[in-house]
Amino acid sequence: MMRSMYSAVSGLRANQTAMDVIGNNIANVNTPAFKASRSIFADMFYQMLAGAAAPQGGVGGINSQQVGLGVRLASIDKLMTQGALQSTGVPTDLAIQGQGFFVLGDTASPPNLTYTRLGDFKLDAQGYLVDAESGKYVLGWRHGAQPGAPTTTNPTDRIQIVLGQSYTPPGLGSAYTFVDYNISADGTVNGIQPDGTITPIAHIALAVFPNPTGLDELGGGQYRASANSGVTGTNNPLYEVGGSGTAAGTVNSNALEMSNVDLAQEFTNMITTQRGFEANAKVITTADQMLQVLTNLKQ
Repeated sequence: MMRSMYSAVSGLRANQTAMDVIGNNIANVNTPAFKASRSIFADMFYQMLAGAAAPQGGVGGINSQQVGLGVRLASIDKLMTQGALQSTGVPTDLAIQGQGFFVLGDTASPPNLTYTRLGDFKLDAQGYLVDAESGKYVLGWRHGAQPGAPTTTNPTDRIQIVLGQSYTPPGLGSAYTFVDYNISADGTVNGIQPDGTITPIAHIALAVFPNPTGLDELGGGQYRASANSGVTGTNNPLYEVGGSGTAAGTVNSNALEMSNVDLAQEFTNMITTQRGFEANAKVITTADQMLQVLTNLKQ
């Protein structure tokens, strides 16, 4: 009888954690580039009451008798499915249509890298493209230094766009004056000169992980690589420029990726989780009533 009570306690704990996950999903339904999570349960170990017996002596075999001892949380999986793209009209807002991640870093050597799908970027006072919340630089390659194929070498170049004054973009070797800029589908940052000439300045790097669900979440839409995110080479993911036909996907300027939370599914999950919690609580109260009957037998 006590086994049922402890099994129900494990059910309460598992369903409470599942409700925590659901609550976080619903709270972030309007968070750009947020990826929903789901809870996966698994049964716990079993107590053997009687072992199995093989057929013998003219009679058939007998199955073993086991009593389960509850439920456990097997995993909390991130759902890295594509979110819808929303047009913003802001040229530094970038959304990825594909599997890639933007690479963020600082000026340390090597840079402290984090990864994000949240392309809410801005230009700082020096014209560098940075993450709007953390201020970390968006990393890539200067024009002419981009890899021709995916590489395990960390991108370290910062993306600088200076408008209205003469400056020499890294790698170009001569001064230019740009009046506007755009970012193409492969992540190429182009400066536009007064006569309309388009000059490539730099290329935004995109990271691809064999197992993106293995990334560790840091908050603020950022992730860091983990031992199970699918590292290659010298503990780095694969870096590449985006574009059609690449694993990284295409970069969409003037847009942000929306959350992939499905409210209808989350509310359904919330109902079933609540009912599961209530059912386990009922098992505990019922077991308590049975224990009370036993204690009253001597009266």
